[in-house]
Amino acid sequence: AQWRPRTVNVGEYLFGRLRDAGVEHIFGIPCDFVVPHFAAAEQAGFSIVPTAHEPGAGFAAAAHEAGYSYAELIGRIADGAHG
Repeated sequence: AQWRPRTVNVGEYLFGRLRDAGVEHIFGIPCDFVVPHFAAAEQAGFSIVPTAHEPGAGFAAAAHEAGYSYAELIGRIADGAHG
């Protein structure tokens, strides 16, 4: 039998590489052209964290990496706003 490479689409390849790198969460804006990618990422087992804008995605990802829960992050923001 002749060897043939397995065909894989770009999304499968990308999500596989991200998983290999230890990524578990994907932060981003759920706009029209991204929704299919978010759906594919969810199917691949990633947790999707939707945000309203790019800086919000970056801040949420950084806070998550630093070990803060979303509730702690919101509490810290609220405390900073009032104090």
